[in-house]
Amino acid sequence: MTEVFKFYRDRLSACPSYGFQQGHEILYMITRCAFWDSTLTDEEFNSIITLAEEAHIKMMEDNYNEGWNQ
Repeated sequence: MTEVFKFYRDRLSACPSYGFQQGHEILYMITRCAFWDSTLTDEEFNSIITLAEEAHIKMMEDNYNEGWNQ
């Protein structure tokens, strides 16, 4: 695991703490940057996409549950 991958992984794990709207904007920015980052291996990039999907699901679940709590 390279330091670059760890950088992206840590940023992705922080996305849900920014809320639904801003968390998704950060998520999109991270995935766009990773797409153009030539220092990532294909395996690392695929892992980033998987982690981004997991962060997206977490934000969707949090948003849904927040609606039930109001």
